[in-house]
Amino acid sequence: MEVGEVRAAVRSDFDRLISLASSDSPGWMLSAKKSSCSVYTCTNEICNFKMVKIIVDSVDVAASTMYNALHDAAYRRVWDKEMVESREVCVIDSNNDIGYYQVKTPSPMRNRDFVTQRSWRHDNSQYMIMNHSVYHKKEPPRKNIIRGTSYYTGYVMEVIGPQATRFTYISQSNPGGKIPAWLVNKLFTVVAPKVIQKMVKACRVYEVWKKNNNPEYMPWLWPDQICTNLIDWNDVSSSANVETTSSCSEEPEDIQVGDITDDIITDT
Repeated sequence: MEVGEVRAAVRSDFDRLISLASSDSPGWMLSAKKSSCSVYTCTNEICNFKMVKIIVDSVDVAASTMYNALHDAAYRRVWDKEMVESREVCVIDSNNDIGYYQVKTPSPMRNRDFVTQRSWRHDNSQYMIMNHSVYHKKEPPRKNIIRGTSYYTGYVMEVIGPQATRFTYISQSNPGGKIPAWLVNKLFTVVAPKVIQKMVKACRVYEVWKKNNNPEYMPWLWPDQICTNLIDWNDVSSSANVETTSSCSEEPEDIQVGDITDDIITDT
């Protein structure tokens, strides 16, 4: 699905994610490898920001546990210290919703936020989550926060054993603001693997945490638990309107590329 497209994801959308996650999919170049973690990049016609793929060959966590941990908004507030705000805006159906996410960035940069449609699916061997940016009337850009764009982001958790998962993360995003594409491409291959390491560490202890924190509540598995309002199709559009675009924030005028590089690397 493309940026701004709002609809329930279908099997072919998930097939594309599986194809991109495949280790032999064409167009990817190995950028870094450490132990069982490999980082790949590829270019496409969508934008100047590269698509990044991180594959962890074997994680000592059940795929179903990783899937639940990544879905659980309450748990994300525990382990994701960079998250400022996150919430569900509306639901499209039992496997698709629209949400808001704001992330801290090092000073002097402004925080970033994203409004995305999230879609998910699972069977006995694979668990998948993906998102892309959309436009929602009730979530316009905010003052002093820069709206980023997720062109495509996905997670694939493949069962390779009872407590073993092949984990793949794919993303092509534009953080907006003054950060040039070449710098984002360079930094993302450094920052993203560290984020994945943090994510995996959180997944390892999710089940212990969940036993004491509303253990029966899993609306991503049990749709009858969903309490968020259904989508009002009048609230979404396929492109940003003039009012929304003109209200976007920018970085402080005195920010320098060197400041961005030093702060991001230090922060991670």
